[in-house]
Amino acid sequence: RRPRGDAIASNSSQDKEGERANLRPRGGSFGSFKASTDNLSTRRGSLVNLTAALQSLGLSAKDFFFNDEKSGRTSGISVATTSSSKSTQMVETELLSLGIRRWKYQQVLYEACLAAGVHIHFGMRLQHVTSISCNDSDDSQTLLQFKDGSQITTSLLIGADGLNSKVRNYVTNPTTQQSQTETQEEYVPAYTGVTCLMGCANVPRIRGICFPTSATTKCHACYYPTRAPREGTNDDPDDYEQVFQIYFPSPIERPDTWRTLTPQEAKEECRDLAKKLRQDGWDEEFLKPLEHPTLTGVLRVGLRSREGLESWHVGGSGNNHTSGEEELEVNATKKNVGRAVLLGDAAHPPVPYIGQGAMMAMEDAGTLSMILGHYCPIVNQDGNDREITDTPAVPDFAQFTKAMSVYESLRVSRTKTILGSSVQLGKTQQKRAESKLYNAWREMSIKAQVWAYGTLPVMRPGAAFDYRVLVEEALMADEEGCDEEDVEKM
Repeated sequence: RRPRGDAIASNSSQDKEGERANLRPRGGSFGSFKASTDNLSTRRGSLVNLTAALQSLGLSAKDFFFNDEKSGRTSGISVATTSSSKSTQMVETELLSLGIRRWKYQQVLYEACLAAGVHIHFGMRLQHVTSISCNDSDDSQTLLQFKDGSQITTSLLIGADGLNSKVRNYVTNPTTQQSQTETQEEYVPAYTGVTCLMGCANVPRIRGICFPTSATTKCHACYYPTRAPREGTNDDPDDYEQVFQIYFPSPIERPDTWRTLTPQEAKEECRDLAKKLRQDGWDEEFLKPLEHPTLTGVLRVGLRSREGLESWHVGGSGNNHTSGEEELEVNATKKNVGRAVLLGDAAHPPVPYIGQGAMMAMEDAGTLSMILGHYCPIVNQDGNDREITDTPAVPDFAQFTKAMSVYESLRVSRTKTILGSSVQLGKTQQKRAESKLYNAWREMSIKAQVWAYGTLPVMRPGAAFDYRVLVEEALMADEEGCDEEDVEKM
């Protein structure tokens, strides 16, 4: 059924987007693997054309891309659809710091899934994941059990279930006995000692993304635009939207206070905060969103984190090698169980300071789709091409372990580098707030780096990257017989 979040809130609401967010269904979702992989395999390396959907939200493709003149690569998303092996790229000559609200991007993805024939079930909360053996096959499957008592089996489970991932628990400790799922180890992310207050308002953000710190308030923040008027149009306040995220050291963990604030609570808390920040000497530009009448979507949340995994998958039979190669070594306890693979926060939960957590998940998804389309194509159950017989089409998992090896070789080191930079940036910003001497040195360092590179070098690796190019290089190297170490170095 269509999610309730599609309904637009009443005009009398003081917090339209906040109400809209609260109306959206909670819990996980899953789709038809057959429909998904069939679409991916027939359109290898291409993405759903999102241009029309973005334009319907007042955005354009050029808002999301810029050209890296040295490498010729673009950011990790493209709205261009192509059937060629080298994807057509839409590029812009400069970096435009314009974000997109999560609910808008989710709406784009939801509509794209509907168009692709992917079935989505809302309100499903995953409780346990277990491996089961099939009676008519040596192949194991994965059993998913949900809170409402329903269950489903699948030949491949793709776990994109976030920071508190249940699929991650299965990947790190797969079990074939249902009774063991009750005692399966839970990997609870640790509180980082930082609480964030975030929200948005219809206020211009002229300079793009900005990272202020305060030696008086002892905190730091991030401001960035998520909507701006099209070039050549008249300025209208409603054409602007700016998001703020203010980070406070909070040694005591208070999860009872982490939630979306009501419009009245948001107004009072942000007004009091603006008053304190003004007394501490903050520039008025940073206080406008807090006091603006269009203030909406205010959320207080504690930041949690945990280390990313080295291995993101389990499952795979013994014939996962190509001709002439020795079988890839796989831990026996994770080999003959139902297949599962992680992506996004489930594999590498980030801290938000560099703004690349969702981007890494999108890169994971794009990389995984291309690799599955190459190594695990859709075939008929009799092994023939789909156009030859009418038997049901299924993914061919003969090279699943090989596919996962390539996937992890491309993504584990990449996500560690980018998300590790986010951790360091957060520490640096807090150190600036606590030390005037360090802050003075850091200011000079930032000016020197921007003068030399045009931006902070720590920001470029997250944006100046095209995962498709790297995947195509890895697949070409595999066909030419390069080993995995060479793939990792690309």
